[in-house]
Order: sequence, then structure tokens, then C-alpha cells
Amino acid sequence: MANKKTITSFKSIEDLAHNLGFSKAEAEIITMKGSVISLLDKEREQRGFNNTQFAEFLGIPKSRWSSIFSNPDKVTLDYLLTLAARCGTLFKLTKKAA
Repeated sequence: MANKKTITSFKSIEDLAHNLGFSKAEAEIITMKGSVISLLDKEREQRGFNNTQFAEFLGIPKSRWSSIFSNPDKVTLDYLLTLAARCGTLFKLTKKAA
């Protein structure tokens, strides 16, 4: 008998993270990291840089830039925000309604 695959969909990254057992606060941080990483990669594309050129622009080794994508859990949100600031992007934290 063939195994049937079940596809589960989630409304947001937060819902996925919560389903995986992360707390609400952890899920928020995961979501924020993903947003900043995505913004950084879009910035790289808009500037027409390859990964090596963008790493040089940010002042970090290319291996560090690569590790941000392969191991986002090993990078802090404040580090990502620092990289975004080097691109001229600043963030403002706001409190979500409960």
C-alpha cells in the first residue's frame, strides 16, 4: 500500500514556527530574522551585486554572508539589523496588539 503524503499549510511563518514548538516570542524573532534576510537579499539584487560583491560591500567575509542563509539560527537579529543599516535601511520596532 502506498504512503499518502499530507500537505499542511500555515497562514504565516509565525504559525509554522508555533506549530514546530517555538514559543510566541521565538516565532516573532524567527519571522523578523526572515524579513531582514529577505530585505538584504533584495538589496543585493537591486544593487546588481553577486554574493561576493555584496559581502565586500557589507564589510563581511563571503562565508559569513553565505552562512546567514544556511544557518539563520546562528545569526542574531541585532547583527542582521546592523547589516541592513549599512545598506541605509533602519527599522522601528512597534508593539503588536494582543
